[in-house]
Amino acid sequence: MNDFTIFFGIFLVSMLFVPPSMSTTAAQDSEIPAWIKNNAGWWATDQIDDLSFLQGIQYLIKEGIMVIPPTETSESSGSEGIPTWIKNNAGWWAEGQIHDEAFVSGIQWLISNGIIVIEQEESVPSGPTVELVYQTKLVSIMEPYSIIVIYSTQNDTCSADEKEKAKTYGIMSEYLANKNTRKNPTQITAYCMVLHEISPNTYPLVLKELGINQPDLIVYVGGLKANFQTYYDESAVAWWQCNWVYTGHAGGWQCMPDQIIVCDECRVIGTFSNTAVRDRDSGDAMERGMWFLSHEFGHHNIFEITEQWEGWSQAVHQNQYAYDLCYENDILESEQCTKLYENVEVMGKTYMVMDVNYVKRNWDDGTLESLMDEVASMTGIASDVEGFKKYKMIEYDAEKIDPITKKVDVTDILSIEYPDDWEQDYY
Repeated sequence: MNDFTIFFGIFLVSMLFVPPSMSTTAAQDSEIPAWIKNNAGWWATDQIDDLSFLQGIQYLIKEGIMVIPPTETSESSGSEGIPTWIKNNAGWWAEGQIHDEAFVSGIQWLISNGIIVIEQEESVPSGPTVELVYQTKLVSIMEPYSIIVIYSTQNDTCSADEKEKAKTYGIMSEYLANKNTRKNPTQITAYCMVLHEISPNTYPLVLKELGINQPDLIVYVGGLKANFQTYYDESAVAWWQCNWVYTGHAGGWQCMPDQIIVCDECRVIGTFSNTAVRDRDSGDAMERGMWFLSHEFGHHNIFEITEQWEGWSQAVHQNQYAYDLCYENDILESEQCTKLYENVEVMGKTYMVMDVNYVKRNWDDGTLESLMDEVASMTGIASDVEGFKKYKMIEYDAEKIDPITKKVDVTDILSIEYPDDWEQDYY
């Protein structure tokens, strides 16, 4: 595998690695998804640490994905650590040398001694929490490239407006996904779903609630309030992630699944140029969300074609930077800027999205970098020194971000100018 493990617009670490289906095997009164053996084997060989393994098991039990017989908990604080025999059992179980019961006994011991703590939460049903709003009609009998789109709501149920938004995002995702030609048909299934928390490890619970097997790509959209901390920390409004899983010698390392998360209620912070006449993004949440979605599909689609960082990452961000300059300076209709985007009509409304195919065609020949430099020169932020580029650093107080508009005052800290031939490895 390449030197990177999990990558996207922002870098995160995923703890659980899940194969395409979530079938279970019975072990007396326990139910253990077969894919947990992967985690157990990696833990036994020190590929993941104790804390990651324990948190993963605790999460799966708490959410009902892994069922363990009722276990009495002692008053032990759990400070004595994990006995060697439990880790050995996990490795032997992963290799099929011992039965499920032996592995379950180790998990029960961890629960009874307070090392794994399971807190049960009461839930009050208030209506349907998941509603199917759109699905691609297939005419082929081939297994489709499956994409699940989830519009999240923090209300008790989905409103009519939220279900329409979910369908709109589903149709746009279908348009963007089909920019790549695949031997199998692409199928989009869009849901509106009550979802209060999103993280890289949310998807096993989501798939369990939907009652479906693992798709190739999961897309979360909506006002994902649980992501605001990452937004404050990184000024990130969306990201794409590949969960690497080793599928054996024949299949090698694969993304299982890919994930895209878009917070359309979030706002990007600051502007790049002193000549800016408006913010870097639209004041309309759906317009922002559609652009962010196309950006992340740019990462996903180009990575399907090439794993070269210059393509799936750098080129997409070059297009984004140039577009931001065009947008904030209100010059989107200029000859240079019109190359960066396209207008797509969905459900009677036209949305501006990144022209992913333009990025795909031009990522490796310097076209995007040259276009970015042209736009920078047009907006007056290019370096005055020939052969150099300029980068501006800003500062803002996260606690002063407006809770409604997500806007905040920023202060320019400094500008950095660097040679055109500067390469990533120089860092």
